[in-house]
Amino acid sequence: MSDKVSYDFYTFLQSPQATEKQDFSKVIKLVVTQNEGSQDETLVLDLENEEILIDPWMSSHGINSQGETQSVDDMREVLNIIERYNVQDWKDNYSTENPTSYEDGVGWNVWYQYEDGTVQSHKGSGSGLEKITPEGFDDFFNALETFVNERL
Repeated sequence: MSDKVSYDFYTFLQSPQATEKQDFSKVIKLVVTQNEGSQDETLVLDLENEEILIDPWMSSHGINSQGETQSVDDMREVLNIIERYNVQDWKDNYSTENPTSYEDGVGWNVWYQYEDGTVQSHKGSGSGLEKITPEGFDDFFNALETFVNERL
């Protein structure tokens, strides 16, 4: 893993991993994905620049988009959502099954980047979302998705 810090969504997944939890008010970027069957949903919020990426998708390096964004003036609500669902207290990995034991799996990821450029993540993958998500994940995802949809 490179120690190079990237504040760009395309390569931010290559930024150094956070070694400890930081205050949630220092979160500057948030990416949440949920993959279930043929439905892939990716939410990308740039809290620092107060923008939502429109129609983003994941690549092996990071986030791709056509570059279109929507300005948002109430990004503080995103921090409230992170805090309300205790996202920073979730385990790093909720995966419980060997990937070779199932076909057509499901998964989710939450990445946030702090002001210092480090990235913290939480994830889960397996054969069913209910088996691999922390308590409150559905409510967290729905609250964030509602926030994004109301502003786009």
